[in-house]
Amino acid sequence: MNVQMVYLAGQYISHVNAKFPGSVHDAYILRNSSIPYVMGQLQRHRVWLLGDSGYPNLSWLLTPVRNPKTRAEERYSEAQGRTRRIIERTFDLLKARFRCLRMTVGSLFYSPKKVCQIIEACCMLHNLALR
Repeated sequence: MNVQMVYLAGQYISHVNAKFPGSVHDAYILRNSSIPYVMGQLQRHRVWLLGDSGYPNLSWLLTPVRNPKTRAEERYSEAQGRTRRIIERTFDLLKARFRCLRMTVGSLFYSPKKVCQIIEACCMLHNLALR
């Protein structure tokens, strides 16, 4: 499964989309989610999301500069990368809490719909554990 998540400060998960197979590109999942609509509504409040290089650079989605040409672009990409590592640590925490999400354990041997439900349940329980 290719899972798209939006994390808030404090490692809370505010959005999870686990409905697409692993072969589907991140940008396609984004286009077919509620995120563009929601972010369009929130943009006037100066809200942004960070994405990795698998996503397009949009007015509300900050991605790394692919080939930085100036020192400012280099600093931006470095800062963006440091912040993304925090997001990766949150994902690692989720996988540490729920062994079924670790690829090293193996696959979840259920239907794709059931796997989606398991991932969503793990995200909800993760948020409850943070309280």
